[in-house]
Amino acid sequence: MVGKISDLVDPGTAKVYFIYNANSGKFNAYLDMLHKVISPKTYPCQLCDITYGVSKIRPAWKEFREKSRLHMIFLHKDEWEEAFPGKTIPLPSVLLDRGKGLEVIFGSTDWNGVGLEDLMDELTSLESKIFIT
Repeated sequence: MVGKISDLVDPGTAKVYFIYNANSGKFNAYLDMLHKVISPKTYPCQLCDITYGVSKIRPAWKEFREKSRLHMIFLHKDEWEEAFPGKTIPLPSVLLDRGKGLEVIFGSTDWNGVGLEDLMDELTSLESKIFIT
């Protein structure tokens, strides 16, 4: 389930934050697309890179997001800074909030060699721990 930071959810609901190392807005999206094409090896957002192609969401990621029971919230770095002022973390990151503080699932140094399948596998494992059936 994809949500927004402003969504009212049960306080006991675990939330997974995906924080991109990119700023929000169309202009920044165009700059990111150019960067991915011109110099992909220096593109600073591995999370963006594995979940999105040059300009659109990867179909497997879109399907995963739609089917997952995790409450996922996606933020660009400027949105993160606005929502969590003073909370500085290296980006990109994926964080879990179970109401007891933020836990790092993927930190900025964990992305080397990580592909979309690895990310989805880790999230599937997390989902099975949170939603014990």
